[in-house]
Amino acid sequence: METLIFGLHCLDRAVFAQFGDEYRNAFMNHAFGFACDAFASSLPDDLGGDFVERFDKHCRERHREYSAMKLLPAESAGPKGNLCWEFAQHVCLSAGVEEPLAFKVMLDDANAILGMMMKAAQTLQLGN
Repeated sequence: METLIFGLHCLDRAVFAQFGDEYRNAFMNHAFGFACDAFASSLPDDLGGDFVERFDKHCRERHREYSAMKLLPAESAGPKGNLCWEFAQHVCLSAGVEEPLAFKVMLDDANAILGMMMKAAQTLQLGN
């Protein structure tokens, strides 16, 4: 769930940078709905609604948290407050993993997700 939320946040930033606020709002409403429906459809019927509620709440909390973070650290600053760094740290710490190699893998994956979402946003075209 954390990785999906991170990916949606990266997509949100990328679509906003490419097309602005109005398009981003419409696009992300659909992307979020699609993600919720896909997850809910893989669960038993009695769990789908509860999952969507929890996912929505968790996604909003993370979005507020991630929105305050920078994409790239300032030249003289360390990685603290950087979106990908903080995501990797959060996932590793919440999983109880303190292995530096695991953190590096999560950081590399976070950067790859961000890059992939930026490329995806660049392929979108505004409808006429």
